[in-house]
Formats: sequence, structure tokens, C-alpha cells
Amino acid sequence: MNMLSLKPYIFILMGILVPICVVLSPLFPFLMKQSAIFLWMIAFPLVVFSIKDRSGLLFFLVAISIVFAQSYGLAMEHPQKLFSLVISLMTMLYVISSRCRLDSDSIHKLAVGLGFGAFFINIITILAMYLVSSGVMDIRDLAAIFDFPDDIGIFRFALGNAIEVPFLISICTILGTRYLRSHWLIFLLISLNMLAASIAQSRGVFLIALVHMIFVYPKLNLFFKVIIPSVCVFSFVYFFEEICIVTDSLVARFSGDDYGSADARTLMLNVVFENFDGRIAVFGGGLLTSQELLVEAMGVFQSVEAAILEISYELGILTAVMFFLPLSFRMMRVGLVKNIPIYFYLIMGQIFLLLPVNTMFGLVFVVTVLLLDCYRNDGSLNDPSAGTLQKA
Repeated sequence: MNMLSLKPYIFILMGILVPICVVLSPLFPFLMKQSAIFLWMIAFPLVVFSIKDRSGLLFFLVAISIVFAQSYGLAMEHPQKLFSLVISLMTMLYVISSRCRLDSDSIHKLAVGLGFGAFFINIITILAMYLVSSGVMDIRDLAAIFDFPDDIGIFRFALGNAIEVPFLISICTILGTRYLRSHWLIFLLISLNMLAASIAQSRGVFLIALVHMIFVYPKLNLFFKVIIPSVCVFSFVYFFEEICIVTDSLVARFSGDDYGSADARTLMLNVVFENFDGRIAVFGGGLLTSQELLVEAMGVFQSVEAAILEISYELGILTAVMFFLPLSFRMMRVGLVKNIPIYFYLIMGQIFLLLPVNTMFGLVFVVTVLLLDCYRNDGSLNDPSAGTLQKA
């Protein structure tokens, strides 16, 4: 068996491994953990995208020069934060400057692999929540491994950050379901993703998962159009108490009276906006300066949870506009209204308005732009060589 015959399976395997390496890497031994981090932070973007022209290369070199210039003279008090920020920004700029290097069949396989990897993570998440709620597993043990707060019990449950992990998994699910022919698999992937998004109780992610399900529902056959409402009714009756607890908390989060982060986020945004001046707007304050503001105001070193504001404050508004213009042109070439569904705009809003520039940001940006390129290549992606896969 030569490498050409293995190529489809390699892309499926890579797609499966990316969500698993991201979410479950805290369980790995040190060397495996470092290899997993390398796979999804560096290798994956390089495999999927490449800079193919001089203008893209020039843009990338200028952009990273600005990023490194803004780190000049920075006190190295938080080297890990700085490293994560620089790598995420470089990943974003690399993808913006690049084009997808894969052919349509490889995109099919990679997307389906991402969907199956997300499916696996959702199963593990739901199983872990069940074990915790039934008393078999102590949530403090999970919290120590996956670094999430354990002071609110199973509310907002996720294997990691309750916004970033379900968000990445939802995008991978959307990519996977685009190219599956089996309505059973589409049903399972979407259903489990909706359930995982519900128990994580991230408002933006839940809305994305819900709108995506609404878009996919009319494309399913009559059997699934009947079975989905039936399963929902059966689940509501059988798990009434559990569903009421999750629903009440989720409704509370949408209303603002909750365990969530709306008040803290508003305070952080106000701190940054109050310190915006002409110099900051034009030249930027330098990398990590927005986080240093929050140390002075709130006593904690953390990122303002809005990537576009963080980038604008630290690098300047003009630089932020320069960074995002190529992405806007890319979306215009795809077709802003004709070819891009509304849930993609919800994804973009979540990325730039509700997500910090941290370790996960670069990978989320990679899979989002891959999804955008799938919309652009819809015509060529109906290639019959895809075998059992097709655009959903």
C-alpha cells in the first residue's frame, strides 16, 4: 500500500486528532502533550494553508514585523501569555495571507475527520458530566486536570474553558456535517453537539449550534424530520427535571442573571475603552498592555474577552483594519449573502467580540477560514471522487 492510497485516511486521521489533541492534551504524558500542542498550533495550519503569491508573502512579513515591533521593550513578566499571543496572531496572519493548499477530496476527508473528532469529544464530555452528576467521579479531579472552575458544580460543564472548547467543537461539527451523506451520522453529530453546547451554557455557542441545526433540518429526509421532534419530546418528558435545571440556567444566562461572565466582561470593556486615546488608537499600546490595564483596575492579569478590541488597543486601530481587510475581501469573493449562511456571521461575531486572543484563538481562526473556503469552493467540492462524502 503506497502513500497515495493512504492519503485520504491521513487527512481523516489528522482531522480526528485535532479536536482530541486540543481538548484531551492535559491527560497526555509530557512528550505526547508537547507533540499534540505542536500538531494543532503549528503543523495543522501549515498543512492546510500556504502562501502562494508575493503579495501574500509581503503582507505576512509586514504584519509580523508590526507584531514584533509592538513587543519591543516589553517586560518578560508573563512569557507564556506573550508566547500564546504572538503564536495566535502569527497563525491568524498566516491564514489571512494564504490560500487553502488542499484539493477538494482532501478537504472532504479533513472536514469529516474534524466532525468525527468533535463527535468523540462531545461523547466524552457528556459521559464525564453523567459520571460527575451521578457521584462516580469528583468534579474537583476533572477541574484540576482541565483547568476549569469547580465552584459552580456541573453548571457550564465542559472539558476546559466553557466558551472556547464548545465553540471549537461546534465549528468542527459544522465542517463535518457538510460532507456526510448518512443522515444518521448528521443527526448524531448535530444532536450531541447541541446537547454539549447546552450543558456548557455558552450563549453564543448555543445560538450558533441552534441556527446551524435549523439550517440543516430541512435538508434531512422525512424520517429524520419526524424523529428529531419525537426524540426531543421523549427526552423532555423522560429527563424533565434535568432539562429544567439546564434550561433555567441557560435562560438566566441569556437574561444576565446567572453564573456567567457578562458583568465581568462589561467591566473589562469599560476599563479598556476609558484608556483609549489618540496615541493608542494610531500606534497601539504594545502587546499585553490591555491585560496590564486590567491588573491595575481589577487585580488580575487576564485578557479582555473581545479579540478585536484587544488587537485594536495593543496594535492600533489602523493596524487592526489592515489585518482584517484581507479577510473581508475573502468573504466578498465568496459572496457575502448569496453563499455564506447566517451562522457563519455568528461564528465571526463570537471570534472577534466574545473570544480573547489566547492559545485557542489561532486554531479557531484556522478552522473558521477553512469553513469559509469550503463555501467558496462549493462548485468544485461536488467532485464524485469524494466517494461516500458529499456536501450536506
